[in-house]
Amino acid sequence: MDSFADDFKRNTIEHEEKLRAERELMLSRQAELVALPEPNTSMTFIGVGGIGSNALHMAVSMGITDITIVDPDDIGHENVFPGAFPSFKVGEKKVSALMDDMVDYYNVYIDAMPCKLADASLKQASIVVVSTDSNVSRRQAWAKRDYLCYPNSLWIDARMGGYLSTVLTVSLADKAACDTYTEFIQWETDGSLPCGQKATAPLTKGFIAGMIGQSIMRYLNRQPPLYIQRYDLGMALHLTVAESG
Repeated sequence: MDSFADDFKRNTIEHEEKLRAERELMLSRQAELVALPEPNTSMTFIGVGGIGSNALHMAVSMGITDITIVDPDDIGHENVFPGAFPSFKVGEKKVSALMDDMVDYYNVYIDAMPCKLADASLKQASIVVVSTDSNVSRRQAWAKRDYLCYPNSLWIDARMGGYLSTVLTVSLADKAACDTYTEFIQWETDGSLPCGQKATAPLTKGFIAGMIGQSIMRYLNRQPPLYIQRYDLGMALHLTVAESG
């Protein structure tokens, strides 16, 4: 009779093999539309609340596995429906819960840092997604872009408030776009964005994650980024502004 340890090990191996097969099937189905990430493609998520947690699942589903997530916060009840968090994980660190989920759902191991950006030891990444609810932290992150990014990295700034969601996408190789983005975030107020009070599942799980996914898809397909994507849930209007570059 097999011991409990042998049975557990066999079930674990079978589970990992099943996840690997499902992942290969998932990637093969999207291969006609999205180029598979190059082996050195990496991502950093700064903030993994309602927007970042859903975008993380989407990025892994697109084939990116070299990922680091940074967020000091615990999961609150207000994070459960807008974010990719089950209610039984309320009170846990967001990054720890997501790190476990990536293993359980995709057999992917990511780096999780339960701290503020200033205290995180990060490597440079191909794609950086900033989805905090503070304009101050956005400026702090952008000030560290040479430390966080390669010269040709993609910078994605995703935010929401009430009915409106906006994704700003900048290629670090495009100086004009970088200057425009710098000017844009400098005149914004320092207060928190209203997403903490008004984050809604249709925006965080659907529209914003989809717009981030489109930005990543264009990057993987070597297409120029869209500078601004905006969705107004109240008007049911999806507005995309012209490509940068």
